[in-house]
Amino acid sequence: MTKLNFDITVNATKDEAWKSLADFAGVYTFHPAVPKSYAINGSSHTGLGAERRCELNSDGSKYIEERIVRFVDGEEYDVDIYGGNQMPPVNNFIVTLGVESVSANQTRIYVRANYEPKFGPVGMVMNMMMIKPFISKAMNGILLGFKHHMETGKPVQSFGTLKAAGLLA
Repeated sequence: MTKLNFDITVNATKDEAWKSLADFAGVYTFHPAVPKSYAINGSSHTGLGAERRCELNSDGSKYIEERIVRFVDGEEYDVDIYGGNQMPPVNNFIVTLGVESVSANQTRIYVRANYEPKFGPVGMVMNMMMIKPFISKAMNGILLGFKHHMETGKPVQSFGTLKAAGLLA
């Protein structure tokens, strides 16, 4: 099992940060690799059982599908990345996103990813060389995008948005 942990502090109250983070269908506002996301299968935009499609390119031909499998209102939730045509070669891909108050106007946002590489020993090598760096970049992008969105009110359109804001080298 591979476990990755990332966090960032944003200048926002815990309630403000949670409201934005809990809008599961609205991840496109801060995820630099997701230009469009929306609720699917008649689910709500948030809460246990909410499902979304994250389109990874402008025409929607590349996508992943996710659902909330654990939800602690005001604190954190677990996302099962279960489908789509851009799935990494992993099993049991669960991502936890959450908020913790640092002070009255600062909140720590955290992302934890847990997964098992497919393909045995070959998968372990693939994990070290490609999968783990790819997922790490995505998780850091989520956090930097969230910080930018919360502190400026502007959506994050791409990793280029984060570079232009001086958040990425």
